[in-house]
Parts: sequence; structure tokens; C-alpha cells
Amino acid sequence: MALCPDVTATEAQTAGDVPSWLVQTPDEVAARALRAVRDREGPTVVSGRRNAVLTGLLPRRTAVSLLG
Repeated sequence: MALCPDVTATEAQTAGDVPSWLVQTPDEVAARALRAVRDREGPTVVSGRRNAVLTGLLPRRTAVSLLG
């Protein structure tokens, strides 16, 4: 399984320049990974609101261009 988390606040990285509603805690990322294993989801698991929008709603080319 490949886990693709979005912005995650850790001791090493604070994510101070990102709106708080987009920031995940390490516990939220781990919970998403465990849920994916339990539910036998596909090989790639996306966590985070921004990632979900970019990968789920937008065409790949558009999403990649938004990432810079």
C-alpha cells in the first residue's frame, strides 16, 4: 500500500503557512492507513482534504499543474 498524506503537522514540521483545516495530525494519517488496510482498499490510499480533491475531482493533468 502506498499512503499519500497531505500536510501533516509533526514535531519536525509545523505547517504554519497552511490553513488549519487542511493540516492533519499524525494520528489522523495513521487512522486513515489502518482503515484502508481493514477495508482492503487499493494499492494507493490518499489522506487529506486537499489531496482528496486534487486526486478525486480534477483531471490528472490539472491536478499536477496546480502542484507547481
